[in-house]
Amino acid sequence: MIKDKNGQTAGHLAVDEEQLETLRMLLSKRADFKATDNQERTARELLEDKIRELPSAEWNDALRILKELDRSPELYSDPIPNSKEVDSRFNPVILDFASGFFHRHGKRRELGIDVIVSGEEKFFKRHMEGGPQFRWLHLPANNMRWIELLMLRYSDSDRSPKRHLVLRDELWMERLHRGSQNLAHARYMRPMPYVHWEYAATFKKMRDYAQKVADFPGPSTPAEGKYQTLMQAYMTPQPGSGKADQGNPPETEGNPPKGQGKWQRDPVDQLHIRRSLDQYCYHALKSTEDRDKDQLVSRMFENGDLSGKPVLIMVDQLWLWVLGNDTVVTSFPERWSKEEEKPSNHDPLTSWKTLPTTVPKLCHRINWRK
Repeated sequence: MIKDKNGQTAGHLAVDEEQLETLRMLLSKRADFKATDNQERTARELLEDKIRELPSAEWNDALRILKELDRSPELYSDPIPNSKEVDSRFNPVILDFASGFFHRHGKRRELGIDVIVSGEEKFFKRHMEGGPQFRWLHLPANNMRWIELLMLRYSDSDRSPKRHLVLRDELWMERLHRGSQNLAHARYMRPMPYVHWEYAATFKKMRDYAQKVADFPGPSTPAEGKYQTLMQAYMTPQPGSGKADQGNPPETEGNPPKGQGKWQRDPVDQLHIRRSLDQYCYHALKSTEDRDKDQLVSRMFENGDLSGKPVLIMVDQLWLWVLGNDTVVTSFPERWSKEEEKPSNHDPLTSWKTLPTTVPKLCHRINWRK
């Protein structure tokens, strides 16, 4: 967020200088109007004062649009069209614990994400089989639509808490940093705390494909492998499909045109891909290729201080929810290169009681094993 010496953003200055066209441009670009200046005032508060001093139909219209930005969109209730083939290629990790112990009664269930988010598989049952149980479900990508549909299925099973509480605005949509539509690495949830790694060549393949999808969406960017297929499905604009506009109120005299209200969901915001350290620090840059090559670890490989296949430091994000007293849901983007490797051995998970320590432990581990 760029501010001047008085703590004012571009929104503050547009109101102060009575630059209505600039304000409209900022609104169309979904600028943040919640930031405060050194006097703890937001641009919206300045705008309301401006209208009281000098009533104007045009400024009132700007305020109306600004108020629309405070409205959160509806959560997704249906998968994207034709997503079953894509979603079925990804399997969540599902661990069930009977009587509190995994090693005696647990089992790993192989289900495609498609049957869970569509409701085809009644995954969240009110009473699990085999007596008292605890369940851990982990998704292999940070996909907002997957999470929203998963929480909907949880609510539909007559379980608490309900989706509108778990994904309430201050814990979900208000944490979304959207960025420019053609910058895939500018979409993330605040904060962004987790450091991991990826092979440099694999990251370059991911970064280049993400940019191709942003610049040339649709069939013109063929996908190879399940990860590129996922990116193409969930990062491609879908105008006129109906699903892409889910959450839009009807365009009436009381509502701004499409694209000017926060309630319109942009399909490209759904999938949050992995980011390099410099993409995290400089998310407004279209390309960080030169900076990525200048990472300390990159120079160490180049200088021969490190041997093997070059890697890059990545900044990922863990999403975690504890639902009721028997379900944990986590989500984390896996490394693309993980499919090429043999499964690594981790500390055994013997009881659901170890989850509170196991999950953070895994999240803080930088695994350099090759």
